[in-house]
Amino acid sequence: MMRILRVLGLSGLFCILPPPLVSYLAAQAAPVQPLPFAGAPFTSTIAELQSASAAMPPTQDYGAEILYEEGIYRIAADGTLKYQHRLIYRVDTGATVKGWAEISSEWDPWFENQSQLHARVLQTK
Repeated sequence: MMRILRVLGLSGLFCILPPPLVSYLAAQAAPVQPLPFAGAPFTSTIAELQSASAAMPPTQDYGAEILYEEGIYRIAADGTLKYQHRLIYRVDTGATVKGWAEISSEWDPWFENQSQLHARVLQTK
């Protein structure tokens, strides 16, 4: 239930309300639509990505738009840490292409495995 309440942005307020009232208010909220990028990485089709991108029109203020970003930490039973970062963005101007044209990651070889980078580029023109 806290997931629903956090979507409403009122999680702290509901802590002082009786549970029946919280259930009633949560039921009145609009259903949360899943994000088009919420699945596993690289599973969205080109059409799904283009449709989600079109839903966010370009702005004049920025040359690139971040459509989705998430970071996931996983701790294995042996104590090793794995971090996965996912960034989906759209470059809107030719002047911005140079700054957003490559991806990279830093790593320290004396205690980390080399990073694995994966990218998919969609080009409409």
